[in-house]
Amino acid sequence: MADSFGEVIIKVIAAADHEFGRAFWLESYNADVEPTITESVLLADGVLINGAFGGRIWLTANRDEARKFASASAALEAWNTVSKSRPVRPDGRPNKPLTALSIHVEPARLS
Repeated sequence: MADSFGEVIIKVIAAADHEFGRAFWLESYNADVEPTITESVLLADGVLINGAFGGRIWLTANRDEARKFASASAALEAWNTVSKSRPVRPDGRPNKPLTALSIHVEPARLS
């Protein structure tokens, strides 16, 4: 079944316990990158998040640069991606770097 929205993007509301003071969207991610640093970096036009258990996430402040997904279900499937390089966190749970983000899936095209 096709989504009624068509293409969608992921708006990021918060990362872990940090709520952003402005809008950011998922630009790209790699769930399999080994962590080099665990700090996140706030840039003028976005945020780079380095996961403590691996993974790297790039957020953009420019809605037009957001990664587009074919459907809401495809976006949620990506959000639920388990890292192939570190599939299990130290606490024994699946390592899903994007689930550290509180998100809202929205249509890519504005009406």
